[in-house]
Amino acid sequence: MREHDTQRWRLPLQSSRAGDVLVRDLKYWRLSTDIQRMSEGVRGAVPDQVADASSPPGPSLSPLHDAELRAQWEQTFVSTTRGITITNPISGIIESTNPAFAAMHGGTVEDFVGQPAINALSPEAQLQLGDVLQQLNRDGHITMVSEHARLDGTAFPVAFEAITTRSLAGDVLYRIAWYEDLTEQRVAETARREAHEMFEAAFADAPNGVALIGLDSRFLRVNLALCEMLGRTPEELVGAEAMRFSHPDDQEAARAAYASLSTTMEPISLEKRFVRPDGTVVWAFCRGIAVHDGHGTPRYIVSHFLDFTARTLAQDRQEEANQRFETAFAEAPIGMALVALNGGWIRVNRTLCELTGFAEPRLLELNSQDITHPDDLAADLRNVRRLMTGEIDRYRMEKRYLACGNLVVWINQAVSLVRGADGKPMHFIVQVEDISERKRLAASLQRLADHDSLTELWNRRRFGEELDRQLGRCHRYRERAALLLVDLDGFKQVNDHHGHRAGDELLTCVARALRTRLRSTDSLARLGGDEFGVILANVSPAQATELAAALRDVVSASGIRVNATEVRVTASVGVAPLDFHTASDEEALEQADTAMYRDKAAHGHGSRGRREPYTIRGSAEHGEYASVGGELETLAASGETEASEHDRTVGGQ
Repeated sequence: MREHDTQRWRLPLQSSRAGDVLVRDLKYWRLSTDIQRMSEGVRGAVPDQVADASSPPGPSLSPLHDAELRAQWEQTFVSTTRGITITNPISGIIESTNPAFAAMHGGTVEDFVGQPAINALSPEAQLQLGDVLQQLNRDGHITMVSEHARLDGTAFPVAFEAITTRSLAGDVLYRIAWYEDLTEQRVAETARREAHEMFEAAFADAPNGVALIGLDSRFLRVNLALCEMLGRTPEELVGAEAMRFSHPDDQEAARAAYASLSTTMEPISLEKRFVRPDGTVVWAFCRGIAVHDGHGTPRYIVSHFLDFTARTLAQDRQEEANQRFETAFAEAPIGMALVALNGGWIRVNRTLCELTGFAEPRLLELNSQDITHPDDLAADLRNVRRLMTGEIDRYRMEKRYLACGNLVVWINQAVSLVRGADGKPMHFIVQVEDISERKRLAASLQRLADHDSLTELWNRRRFGEELDRQLGRCHRYRERAALLLVDLDGFKQVNDHHGHRAGDELLTCVARALRTRLRSTDSLARLGGDEFGVILANVSPAQATELAAALRDVVSASGIRVNATEVRVTASVGVAPLDFHTASDEEALEQADTAMYRDKAAHGHGSRGRREPYTIRGSAEHGEYASVGGELETLAASGETEASEHDRTVGGQ
């Protein structure tokens, strides 16, 4: 090694540390134990021309000791984790550096030796370099935090310490600097600061109670939520023994649980009661954990307190509600059931069993769909699907159950869907009311509203509804139909001469005969008095005319016996076709009525529509014949009478 290089390597020795601990100039020695032992009287190891005048005197080292110190320095220079540079004080050029400095700045030793030391600084730090060098030249030593730049341009913080070595003559020889990358330290400090800030925020703003409790069980810190929970001020709590605010029955268990934290690193959890100043009890879930120092010694306890008083009250209310539901379910006067999503019975009450006629075990074996009437099942399932998809939240419908023994029971069913906390369907609640009697009553009332009480045929109102429906089919589907009005001839004389009871009997007989002659698809009604209406579906005008003649014959053939006398009447029939061109029911009735008058006139004589004589043969036993016409005549036993019709009784008028 050249003398100059030897000088360079020996000088840093006066300021080096062993291993990772660097030594400074003799003026700032901080030697490790080994170097201190080797360096007693180190002044003798430094040439007189570089000894600092202020350095303490000491015995000289032998050349062997000098070589050992040089080797120690070289080992320290290369292996230390701290960056080191030796810089020419005049040119500012880095004359030597170690691998740690190069790696710290993202390069190799060759990237920095021979380069200006200022290149290792960030632009901001370069602006401050003049002040730094001025202080270093003045004081011979400087320690500060600066910002350096890696070769890729990224900036990073460093702890910077530098000394100036001088000769005995006072000339500046070198600037020796040590660098420590503070990036990880800064990250750790930032993490600690953020953690502290988060803790403070979580502690202060936590919605539940939080406290720091000393190992003596006294509150060190409390947050506002805990104060509100306990009904106390921070001044009342901090410094007070924490357990004395607990319910007397819970203090012993709580004290033992928290005391155990001094010997374990596991958290403890317990439920206990606190007592507020006004005497009200607060239920809280408590969780505590001890915070230990670096040696594992517990320092204090962090405890969280969750007020679940409302939950406890809610549970009590829920239990009461469950009890009420159980009572209402079991004793309800209507059928009630819990039904699975697949239709199976989960629970049924006594009333539902009585309604269906099945014992509870047997009913639970069945499916709700098993006892639903086939004609009602499709509509019921449509409502279930709408309920499952959320389209509706409940539905009500009337349907039929097939009870035990295949008995049909009409019910009014209300169904709602119960969903879980996650919103998924769980089961149905079904309420069932037996409406069979109501249905029977409604059917009876409907029959009274729709039917003639004497003939049990449809009445005029119901006939009008059916006529409207038939016209609708004619207009929509271009069906062909016909409307017939049948008016009994001479019926007034039956009432006048044989009484209204005989007239009613004759009307019933005629109605029965007409109904027998018509098809099941035809409609027949008594419009009032002695007038009947007929709707023939899907017929041509010719077919309607032919059937009208047949109905006239049916009426003529129908009769009753009154006091051994056979009483009959004839009929006039008017036909009106129903098709796409028929404008309304009023028009159809007017056409049929006009046709009926024409038929009545066509079979009579004169302006009053006198018919050809129609003889009703009486009984030979009475030696007389009776006929229905304009008047009643009694003739000899062998004679005949002619009945003339000149009176028309319009049905319903």
